[in-house]
Amino acid sequence: MTTPEGQAGIDELLHSFEEVGQLDSRGAFTLAAKRAAGKLARSLLSDPTDWILKVVQAACHGKADQLRITQTRKATHIAFSLPFLLDIRALEMSLTQAQPASQPGVEDLAMGLRAVAIAQDRNWVARLKIGEVTHWVLVSEGQVRVEMGVGSSLETTTELLIGVAFPSGQVGKVGGLVRFGAAIQNEHEALHARVRACPIPLFLDGKRLDDLARSDDLASMENEVFLGLDLGQESNDLPSVSLPKGLQVSTTSRFRDRFLEPQPFFLPSFPDEASGSSLLRVAFRFQREAWNSQARVPRMRPLNTPSRVVLLRHGVVVGRRSLGVTEAIACDVYLNADHMLANLSGLEIEVTPEHVELARRELTGLGPFLEKLREELKLHQGRPARLDWVLGATIASGAALLLTPWPLKVVGLGVAAGRLRSASRHYAGVVAECAEEVRKFSWRFCGTRGPLV
Repeated sequence: MTTPEGQAGIDELLHSFEEVGQLDSRGAFTLAAKRAAGKLARSLLSDPTDWILKVVQAACHGKADQLRITQTRKATHIAFSLPFLLDIRALEMSLTQAQPASQPGVEDLAMGLRAVAIAQDRNWVARLKIGEVTHWVLVSEGQVRVEMGVGSSLETTTELLIGVAFPSGQVGKVGGLVRFGAAIQNEHEALHARVRACPIPLFLDGKRLDDLARSDDLASMENEVFLGLDLGQESNDLPSVSLPKGLQVSTTSRFRDRFLEPQPFFLPSFPDEASGSSLLRVAFRFQREAWNSQARVPRMRPLNTPSRVVLLRHGVVVGRRSLGVTEAIACDVYLNADHMLANLSGLEIEVTPEHVELARRELTGLGPFLEKLREELKLHQGRPARLDWVLGATIASGAALLLTPWPLKVVGLGVAAGRLRSASRHYAGVVAECAEEVRKFSWRFCGTRGPLV
């Protein structure tokens, strides 16, 4: 997979484009009617940043073993491997003339790379190791050059390493940590917002994204607890959805409460390569309000949040719509949209009332999972958040170091201990309130029998 040496070689080629300018015209050809292609690229992709989503779709559609995306100061690097020998000529024709390709994912890859070259005027380089033979595709200022390798191989896989330079005048990561340019920030946001349910292992700068972690649309003072995830029962009416492989249950340690971590609080034991008719992601949102002077901890209240149907096409979210259910507990129902009719980009699908009805039907089967979740919540003792531990430790350390008479030290330590004790009680109350909201949601929408008291 991606190596620092491979990325450095790609960066050097991209840098040479900046120094020399256009490719040598010998053996190079311009993307068909550059102006027309530019209009086509803009019309197909509603947002220029969507090119990176097309690459994700290409890797998922092509059944890649994993996808690694790395953002550096100069470029966005993409690496994945396909379980077949890619037809380099078919990729070339799809890239330059938008011709259909029979191999899965090739059209998605060509559309994304064509759009980033034309609509954003960004140079890129692709190294394709098809079997044991290496080929190169180089794009600079609208010109494409394909350098074909020679040889044969018994291998049956294709390794791709792609480097896409940031637009002229923009930089990527500064100091390896801060995303500075607009392009790198937009790519980062698009990936976090739309590929969390990717069916293959997906890494961004070494961190997993295929984990259905908390939403990025939270306002300040809002918190979302990822309560858990269930799979819908296999059905002939719905194609299956694969369980994201990056899901991991939070573990409780002394200074961390798994109820407040981004990983799911509760996850049933699923077999490897598990799938179902839907993914049902259950969450609880609450808002931090004004400081409570009596309890000395922030006051919190549940937030009513709409449950939604979410359509997935080759690992990318292509449509969302409310189910008409707005409660403190929210459930997003993910459905497979690989074979649904999409727009020309393959990144947008109109969510119809039929999709909503299917999602609501999936919701009714969530009752047994919610009962198990509620039992886990009832057994869980809420602990202070990390911020409370930091503040408590600060007060205790200040008392021990700065206060001279020992009675004052004892008072300071007592204040710190009291604050942590109050915070523990408060968070335990939040967990208990969440358990009650789970019970109400199950009774109202999931067919759970019994009185609602």
